[in-house]
Amino acid sequence: MNQHPDTSADDQNHVAVPVRFGCVGLGGYAGASCEFLERCEGDSSIAGAIRLTAVCEPDQRRHAGAIKRLRGRGVRVVEKYEDLLNEPVEAIWLPLPIDLHRPYTIQALEAAKGVLCEKPAAGSVDDVDAMIAARDRLQQPVLIGYQHMYHPATAQIKRLLLDGAIGSIRSASVCACWPRSTDYFSRNDWVGRYQRDGAWVMDSPANNALAHYLNLSLFLLGESVSDSAALSDVEAELYRANAIETNDTAALRITTQRGIPLLALLTHACGESLGPIIRVDGTEGSLTLVPDGQTTMTTRRSSQNWPAYGDCRSHMISSMRQLIREGKTTNTTATLETSRAQTVVINAASQVAPVHKIPQSMVRQVAVDNQQVRAVRGIESLFEQCVSSGKLPHESGQVDWSVPAKKLSIRDYQHFTGPCRVPSAS
Repeated sequence: MNQHPDTSADDQNHVAVPVRFGCVGLGGYAGASCEFLERCEGDSSIAGAIRLTAVCEPDQRRHAGAIKRLRGRGVRVVEKYEDLLNEPVEAIWLPLPIDLHRPYTIQALEAAKGVLCEKPAAGSVDDVDAMIAARDRLQQPVLIGYQHMYHPATAQIKRLLLDGAIGSIRSASVCACWPRSTDYFSRNDWVGRYQRDGAWVMDSPANNALAHYLNLSLFLLGESVSDSAALSDVEAELYRANAIETNDTAALRITTQRGIPLLALLTHACGESLGPIIRVDGTEGSLTLVPDGQTTMTTRRSSQNWPAYGDCRSHMISSMRQLIREGKTTNTTATLETSRAQTVVINAASQVAPVHKIPQSMVRQVAVDNQQVRAVRGIESLFEQCVSSGKLPHESGQVDWSVPAKKLSIRDYQHFTGPCRVPSAS
């Protein structure tokens, strides 16, 4: 009888070889990402070893201290992205502005590198689809930085929902009020803008800081353990209290092709923090998911709790490592496909609904953590009432500054035509 050679030792050695990571940037979140990769080198929770091998930073004078420290640890630091792509790295983390996601991802794929791209996937569905096509053509993995997607609790909760733990899902909501200061809205040249240098940015709460929770909500409503919800239509009310181009407040009703409504209420124009809270209601129970607190699934017979998610980046890095070394991962992941649903919602809402300016009489200046915030009066209680009733702000009849929602079918949404502009008389 023929004997097959024992390859288990070779496989184990292959898995043990550190995956070589590169990272783009040393400022802001990019700098924090590099530091996190350094800490991951000794993290026993990662499914195997990783190593920060190279970093790209164009402004070497500004970050001279960090560069000296990195080079002292044996990390290559280069000025140009093209030089980073020539380094012997296997995966590249892209903590970049939204408009750069598509070109930088495709360049990395063409250089035979796996990609971990910051959320959201891109500024337009056209860009996401181009990234999917490049990934499939070049056969390299791409993951998106929706960190909560990688946590083991997400997979467990999703399976329970699919198994009917709360019965048939009837409705869902995601609500978040996160105050952001006037300084936040002037921190760079793309904040609150539709485009930069001709590329879509679509910066807003729902497409930046709070995109995590809209994306997670859409994923939980998907019909399989690895899919986000298939969508039917979106109704949108978009507002701004700050001096920006896009919205700082979004009220959306997204309906899935199974007829499940998801109410999304997201704002930065608030004086108090609320949530994020994701709620899914079924015929036999409910799920209340609070990533920063306790998550509870309650049925007629029992109740199950999960602790706060905490920092999920180690799960994300672990998934990227597994894809590079083993071609598969044991966690749920934020793929380009699952992330696409969030981009479709952002594009469709902007395409159908103009951004209306909230009257100055309804906006107050408040101090939050010693910073000035433009807050809409009573928006926190308005959102709570809307979640309770399942209504959009205009439907609630609670505020006279609201406008009727605009609706668009998104069953086969493949192209973003651009934002709807508010009538000049508004």
